[in-house]
Amino acid sequence: MGLMKRFDFLKKRKTAMTVAAILVVFVTVYSLIMPALTVEKTKTSEAGIVLEQDAESDTAQAGTITAEPTAEVSDDIGAEEGKADKVMEAGEEDISSAIENREDTSESLQKTEEDTGAIAMPAQSFEQELKETKIAVSVKAGEGALPEGTEMKVEVVDDKDTLDKISEKAEKEAGADAQIGEIQAVDISFWYEGEEIEPEKKIDVTIASELIKDTQEPMIIHVNDEDSDKVSASKKGKAEVINALTEKQLKKKDMSLAEDEVAFEADQFSVYAIVGTETITVPFVASDGSTYEVTVTFDESAGVPKDAQLVVSEVTSNNEKYDEYVNQAASAIRSRAFDLDYIKLLDIKILDENGNKVALHDDVNVGIKLLDKDQIEETTQVVHFEGAKETPVVMESNVDGDKVEFSTDGFSVYAVVDEGEGGDEARIALNFHKGDGTTVTMYVKNKDVLLGDGTRVDTQSYIEDIAYD
Repeated sequence: MGLMKRFDFLKKRKTAMTVAAILVVFVTVYSLIMPALTVEKTKTSEAGIVLEQDAESDTAQAGTITAEPTAEVSDDIGAEEGKADKVMEAGEEDISSAIENREDTSESLQKTEEDTGAIAMPAQSFEQELKETKIAVSVKAGEGALPEGTEMKVEVVDDKDTLDKISEKAEKEAGADAQIGEIQAVDISFWYEGEEIEPEKKIDVTIASELIKDTQEPMIIHVNDEDSDKVSASKKGKAEVINALTEKQLKKKDMSLAEDEVAFEADQFSVYAIVGTETITVPFVASDGSTYEVTVTFDESAGVPKDAQLVVSEVTSNNEKYDEYVNQAASAIRSRAFDLDYIKLLDIKILDENGNKVALHDDVNVGIKLLDKDQIEETTQVVHFEGAKETPVVMESNVDGDKVEFSTDGFSVYAVVDEGEGGDEARIALNFHKGDGTTVTMYVKNKDVLLGDGTRVDTQSYIEDIAYD
């Protein structure tokens, strides 16, 4: 009975050790797999060795029993030992596989980190000028937009089909009040290691051209690539209008533009075009046979209805207020009526479809071309008679060849005046001695004299007429 009790004890002990070994294997495998992505290789290896030694130690202790069991008990113990050996072998294979998988994962992660770190994407700037068309393109790409070493290419686009597509879109956008002028198109692309790429996020693009300077509201049009993955299928290959950066956006980006520049944001690149628009103008013929042309340009903020029309008429000497206008205009520029070399009075207004005068909501730009003069002198000024105001206002104006330009937020009578050189040195004194011994002195310019009816006579004729009278 004592021997049987001992064998029962050994059998239970063996069973307990087998269960313990199984638990050790699964705990070990679990502990190795879970931290495979974060634990270093050396720590994992050390953990595996310690656990393996413990398992071997337990097995060695189980093998120290030397008592001879009965055949039945021996068979049971042998079977249990066989199961334990198989479990231990499987556990060792799982542990080895887990370590190998973790090593592969660690090497993969290390390689991924190395690959990611190799492609730096710092903030970059690009600039290219096309001398043949006098177009310059500059780009500012923020950090994370383009890989370091990226190159920008800009090429002139003269393909007829592309230009026709741009023109059609521009005409549709401009409407009936404007006509399309010159079109300048360029193909902008970015290249990295011989392959064309697109920025990961929007970048700032600035285009400089004389066309922009000569156009009040240049239009920006982008032609989408046929194979672009950044637009819907319906927009592929189509032209679309791009909004330029507003003053508020430019200020936020700390950007300032010259008068020949326009800026916008973009995250896809192909053909971009600058389209010049021209406002349709109507020439008006003055009553004296000379001609003038008045151009008024404005945007939506001015509040001018689409069916409005520009109406201009000249105020001549037949008008009862003509002399008053002339004298007030001369006084406004600190001169006198008979000292003026040139004056033209124009009543300018915009009328709606019912003939009512349109009140402007914002400034509009006005250009007056005087076709009866070869060139407008730099001394030419513009005087505005603002409705009921007694004193006219001298406008801030600019002379450009045969045209004078200014901005205004209201229309009525305007005087285009020129005093010429001015000053006492340009005048001559006329002394008239009367029969009563008194003398009357008059000063006139030593050149042509402008009479009240708008005609001109030279100084000698003017003096003779005065002396005769």
